[in-house]
Amino acid sequence: MRLRLLALAPFPLAILLALAASFMSGPALAYQLEGVIVKALAAAGCAVAAGAFPRRSRLRLAWGLQAACYAVLSLKTLPGLIDVVLLMRVSTLFANLVAPAAAFLMVQAWYGAGLSPAIPRRGRWLLPLLALGCGLALAGPTLAARLELVGKDPTALLLVFSAIGDIGSITLLAPLLLIAIAMRGGRLAWPWGILATGELCWLLYDLASLVAPLLLGPASALGATEAMRTAGCLFYASAGLAQRLVSRPAPSQAPPA
Repeated sequence: MRLRLLALAPFPLAILLALAASFMSGPALAYQLEGVIVKALAAAGCAVAAGAFPRRSRLRLAWGLQAACYAVLSLKTLPGLIDVVLLMRVSTLFANLVAPAAAFLMVQAWYGAGLSPAIPRRGRWLLPLLALGCGLALAGPTLAARLELVGKDPTALLLVFSAIGDIGSITLLAPLLLIAIAMRGGRLAWPWGILATGELCWLLYDLASLVAPLLLGPASALGATEAMRTAGCLFYASAGLAQRLVSRPAPSQAPPA
């Protein structure tokens, strides 16, 4: 029951938070403070998951990196810091490189355990290629625009690596989904499935950032993108808590009378 709640609660909660922020007198500041809170929750959830694994474990490192990523994202969203351009670019670079590195470690932990045959061979290659195509379609134009800025502003190189990190994160969504599907029916499917859903929300956030302004008014477009970002953070928080729950030893059943 608790695992199902962790899987179902983030999305409606994200919509409610985005709606509540949109009705406030200063929605921009409300969205900003909301971002600080949900990213801190994601960092806390990932840190809780990291604590479920022994030291020097690959998954402990992966969850720890995710926690560091969201902690930096939360700090950079604080009022007053968000206007410091160089700080914003460095923190965005850190997050966009650490997040795919953490996802890669998680995927490697799965394959390192010798469980790769549970994933169909065709799917192991086809879905990542499709995800790479989505990443290039969404982040490719941004990458090209940022490359043009490098000659005028050397710090724009940080944004170039950030865009490359975005493409890597989107590409790694595919193996995370495949692992969740391969684990279906077991308790371990919950954290992996919730984690993959969080990555999917970040993909939808990138998509909404491009499409929503063309289809909706400014206020509605901002609300849609913020809802996706909030959902992505909350799903990461839920995934961390779910990982902690499934890592506990199952309670022993009482002997029959």
